[in-house]
Amino acid sequence: MARACTAAATAKRAEAPIKENLAAGMLMRAGWPALAAAGAPLVDPMCGSGTLLIEAAHMACDRAPGLGREYFGLLGWRGHQPALWTELLTEARARAAIGLSKVPPIFGYDGDAAAVKAAVANAARAGLGGRIRVERRELAELVAPETGPSGQEREAIGLVATNPPYGERLGVRADMPALYELLGQRLRDHFGGWKAAILAPDLELGHAIGLRAERRHVLYNGAIPVNLLRFDVPREARRRASTPAARAARRCSTGCGRTASSSGAGPRATGSRPTGSTTPTSPSTRSRSTSTAIGPWSRSTRRRPRSIRCGPRPACARRCA
Repeated sequence: MARACTAAATAKRAEAPIKENLAAGMLMRAGWPALAAAGAPLVDPMCGSGTLLIEAAHMACDRAPGLGREYFGLLGWRGHQPALWTELLTEARARAAIGLSKVPPIFGYDGDAAAVKAAVANAARAGLGGRIRVERRELAELVAPETGPSGQEREAIGLVATNPPYGERLGVRADMPALYELLGQRLRDHFGGWKAAILAPDLELGHAIGLRAERRHVLYNGAIPVNLLRFDVPREARRRASTPAARAARRCSTGCGRTASSSGAGPRATGSRPTGSTTPTSPSTRSRSTSTAIGPWSRSTRRRPRSIRCGPRPACARRCA
């Protein structure tokens, strides 16, 4: 699984780069080889020195790991066959050259101008000049790239893969939840239908993203344990504004302090019966429940007395008490 980008070994590095083997494993877990073969784009919104971008491009063009190395220990083996080794190297270089034309659109963004400059230089050293597009862009400006004809957004799914700061070597820990929350907001608002693979040092920051992870893998970035969270961003995902004014506008008319359901699933407990119901609205009938499947959950829709507050529920099934 591990692929070492030899070009990045001598390239300029950002202050806290991701390890090349971790980047390769992250992309493999996210299913990038299959996505790249289908021509899907990749976006790293916090690319740093470009390690993830370079690894993704090398995978897509079928470049053998370590192809740029000049020395291998096996060259000193007694049974080493120089002619066979030369033949293998020639074949691998030919495959990598042919694969360059198959590299899908790969985009890297970063708010740090120095990191962007380093990423561009590293891509050039790796033989990927012009194959990877890197530009300075803040996370708050992140949108899906326009890779389709006539400037239209690509309809096929793509992959967002990134290694945000942990607050260990870069950034301040207290600022990290807001950063991860912003990343999740941009994914929901602009990357519906895409896949995402995000490294997070702990589940607290992972929960701040606000998306339900399909899979979680525990990996190590050097000595730092990290969680690789894999998401399938819903196509219909559009998070409502979270400003105080927006929340106040969505308050339930009953004045209970809870926000109205964003999906409209299920009747709201405002004291009236659901449409078409012929059962009296007594406390005994309010406690009856029926099983309803809601997305990945299967739980009951229970009508409770208004004096009892509903517990936490999925956003699609949330109702007022």
